[in-house]
Amino acid sequence: MILKGIILVVICILCGITVLASLIIAVVKRRNRNTLSLSLGIAFLAIIGGISSAGYLSYMLGTVLMKETKDGANVFVEAMSEVLSSRFPESSFMDSIKSLQPTAGKIPPPFFYSCGFRDYYRMPLVYPYSMIVIDADDYASIQDESLVKNAFASTNSAETVLNGVTEFTFDRKHLLACCESRWDSAKVEYVVLDFGSKDISKFKSKAQMNDYLDSIGVEPYVPRFMPMQYYNRFVR
Repeated sequence: MILKGIILVVICILCGITVLASLIIAVVKRRNRNTLSLSLGIAFLAIIGGISSAGYLSYMLGTVLMKETKDGANVFVEAMSEVLSSRFPESSFMDSIKSLQPTAGKIPPPFFYSCGFRDYYRMPLVYPYSMIVIDADDYASIQDESLVKNAFASTNSAETVLNGVTEFTFDRKHLLACCESRWDSAKVEYVVLDFGSKDISKFKSKAQMNDYLDSIGVEPYVPRFMPMQYYNRFVR
């Protein structure tokens, strides 16, 4: 892009010189109609070329400036989000969650410490998954933060993979959860999320889920947390 910009600047300069030279020749040779017409024609073409080159150069500069401005704005928003967001403190419970994390790959530090803002509660699970609760109610969502670089930033978009989690337990390999419909309490399903493969298996009953768990060598489902209980373990 820099080389293209330099070429356009040179073209603009050459067009300007051509226009000036053509006009001088036109004035000097104004009595010669052929020379006058040719000089004015060349000047006109040079003006068109110069305007076109200058316009394209302006477009390129505008594009670069807009990108820089947008990038700068994103950095500012992320920085302000981190300042305004709450942080989980270091604790023995936080250490226990860190001990469950995969060893391969680098985990962004904000993944562990971002706990949301105001009525938005966020809790880390096993990377890249987190749990979200809105308004401190009984229902949570599970999000995949694989593409999230800074969990403090409100501009981040994570993928929601589960909704309606009311109770759950997990280890370094699996999340086991009971999910209920917010609008129909009779609609309940049991879910197994494999952290490694990202596969989600759903069952109509706890017994069906336990049969599946037995087939893959996992202990039967015993709920350990409700969403806000889990959140409170980080802050108390």
